[in-house]
Amino acid sequence: MEYYEFFAGGGMARLGLGDAWKCVFANDIDERKASCYRDNFRGAHELKVCNISRVQVNDLPSQADLAWASFPCQDLSLAGNGSAHEASAG
Repeated sequence: MEYYEFFAGGGMARLGLGDAWKCVFANDIDERKASCYRDNFRGAHELKVCNISRVQVNDLPSQADLAWASFPCQDLSLAGNGSAHEASAG
């Protein structure tokens, strides 16, 4: 089975889906997270690093069994401003 992964981050959804699934397209806006994704998945040539608004239909392979969009975690991760962490620490 094949899928698209939007807001991919380091690829935790990909790890959760396991070997039965093949990622044919992935996207994230942050180059640091994309670097981690590439390290986790041997280059990950299916990864396109850009703002999601710039992904075009012709960027996607012709079909997939699943389209996955993880929750953007800017408020929780080090890539964002950390507002959730600061609020819980205060």
